Amino acid sequence: MSTPTLRWLQIHQYEQFEPARIDFSRSENLILGLNGAGKTQLLKLIRAVLHLDFGEFLRQPFDVEFELSTHGVGEDAAAIVVRGHVFNAIHLPRFQNSEDLLKKLDKAAEESDTLGATVHFESDGGGFSLVLAGDTIRYQADDGSFVEEYAYRDRGELKPRKLVTAQGPSLKQMTGSLLPVCEACFVGESDREFEVLTNSLEFSFGRYFDPKHLATFTGFGDGTGRMWWHDVVRLLVRAWSSRENRWLNGVDLAIPVELLDKWQAPLRIRKITLHPQVVREAVRDGEPEFECRGLGLRVDLGAGTRVAHSGLTFGQRRYLYAGLVSLPRPGIPIVCDEIDNGMHPRLVRNLLELWDARQLFLASHNHLVIDSTNFWSPQDISEKIHIIRRRGDGRQVVNTFDEAMARELYKNIEVGLQSPSDVLEAEGLW
Repeated sequence: MSTPTLRWLQIHQYEQFEPARIDFSRSENLILGLNGAGKTQLLKLIRAVLHLDFGEFLRQPFDVEFELSTHGVGEDAAAIVVRGHVFNAIHLPRFQNSEDLLKKLDKAAEESDTLGATVHFESDGGGFSLVLAGDTIRYQADDGSFVEEYAYRDRGELKPRKLVTAQGPSLKQMTGSLLPVCEACFVGESDREFEVLTNSLEFSFGRYFDPKHLATFTGFGDGTGRMWWHDVVRLLVRAWSSRENRWLNGVDLAIPVELLDKWQAPLRIRKITLHPQVVREAVRDGEPEFECRGLGLRVDLGAGTRVAHSGLTFGQRRYLYAGLVSLPRPGIPIVCDEIDNGMHPRLVRNLLELWDARQLFLASHNHLVIDSTNFWSPQDISEKIHIIRRRGDGRQVVNTFDEAMARELYKNIEVGLQSPSDVLEAEGLW
């Protein structure tokens, strides 16, 4: 496993954003702005870049460049730099009705003839490029030792087309050592994502458990479902690996003890149990098997009370779901929309402390989130605060601080007479 860090993002075209280059901090990144300014839209783009998955944008034009760095786990793991340019050049003329427009968008998404990408992976041991053009995807080593091409069709399925040259290491060997695991944990602004997606989960287990038996679900075309699915599958596999009597009771979520205690303490939780919502027993090859649907959550509180997830408050559910998908994956960046939505300030602070030492992207308009962020220098100000404004013409602008403004802001914050949020508000910047 490796943990990616997004260094910068260049927006040439995306939604209604004006072209902008955004340099990010390796720790907290605050996405600030009024309701409707475009915070969630920017978070979706950041999430796609961190996953190297732009499938949710196939129905709209966009053009972005970015740079990631990754740090592998283990003594032999190499640091990897990923630079990419991805665009979707859909041209959308005027249509008579929305049905014609949707047909055009679906056709463009299926054919992939408007999608293009060049992504370069580099480490001390060498590098290679991935190039997507039309219906062809090509992998090419920097030293020319191999070039492999595949047909890119059927909504992302790769089909071998031809092997141009095969000198030196194979594609599998090269990508196995260089290709990073790019991912991020996504926490939405409501408590519904986890419940809706887990209720759509279908799985079976008996003597053996095979994640391939998991049925994919549909209806999440914006990409959120696919990325949450990634989190939920990890959760289910961990639950199965820690099973008691073939059930998901009392699971060990592979969370370090100190983090587990700190996560459960504010709600005085003694035990968290994952369980199938619907279970039907069947027999396959003479062996009992259980066909399940949905993943439920039960919480045992300090007073001996057991509460189902439906009996928890909105803020408690958000807090628990955020921990479930993030804490078993140490170091992975967090992309969180409106972390303060419905959550008690103590829970917000606790999550931020649990996520310490990670790269965070937090969309908010709450004083608490800003004032929980440490600013150590003027450069910190420039890299950690990203303010989005929507102009009168509907265009969205990402404001960056020049060196003089960053110094002035840092000076006022360093004095300590005002909180960072008060300083930003006094300067009319937030």
